[in-house]
Amino acid sequence: MWPYQPPVWPTLFLAAAAFTWFVISAFLGRAEGLPVLPIVRFNAAIAITALVGGKSATYLSDGNFGPAFSGFSSAGALLLLFVLIPLFVRCAPRECPIPRWADVTAPATGFAIAIMRVECLLAGCCYGRESSVPWAISFPPMSPAWLAQLGAGHLDSTARSSMAVHPLQIYFLIAAVGAGLVGLWLLPRRTYEGQVGLAFMALYGTSKFALEFFRTDASSLRWGELIVGVGSGALMAFVLGLNRLA
Repeated sequence: MWPYQPPVWPTLFLAAAAFTWFVISAFLGRAEGLPVLPIVRFNAAIAITALVGGKSATYLSDGNFGPAFSGFSSAGALLLLFVLIPLFVRCAPRECPIPRWADVTAPATGFAIAIMRVECLLAGCCYGRESSVPWAISFPPMSPAWLAQLGAGHLDSTARSSMAVHPLQIYFLIAAVGAGLVGLWLLPRRTYEGQVGLAFMALYGTSKFALEFFRTDASSLRWGELIVGVGSGALMAFVLGLNRLA
């Protein structure tokens, strides 16, 4: 965390993202005729699992857990949730089957992720590679990008800003919002329960994987996102095929 970011920001943005996720999920669930309380309880279990997966992946990648309320790996969160799907299916409340739950929470997930990406932009983390594209951005002294470029010898200590880089945080934000909007559009048009959840994971997983190549230090965890994205897309296509044959 660099000096220009108030220490309370990560906590505030995490709280805002969690609030957004819970409220939109509950609203969409109620519109779909699902009871709100089971959705909230199940969301809490999913949120804890995602935090554990995100923090664990950060530790495996960087060797430390980082700040308490930031430094989460979305790849780790998605991968752990994907692996534990059979367990969640068994533990899901009867009033809220997993496929229907996934359909109402997927759009909310996209918007919650977008909020966290705003925090990434303000914190200066998750920045992209050096670039000369017209929309490239620079960061102030002592920001992560400035320090990394200083260490690499790309600028000196008197530089008043970093060299221009891809605004990767904004790319991630657009991908998350786009996947969330697709989920909202698909929700009333889905042909089977669970289709919205699978579509979201396919879209966000593959787009996140592709965007990681714009990062200065592309994480090896991006392959987990590809697995989740391609696996979800393949499963969605498989179920669609079965429905057409039925």
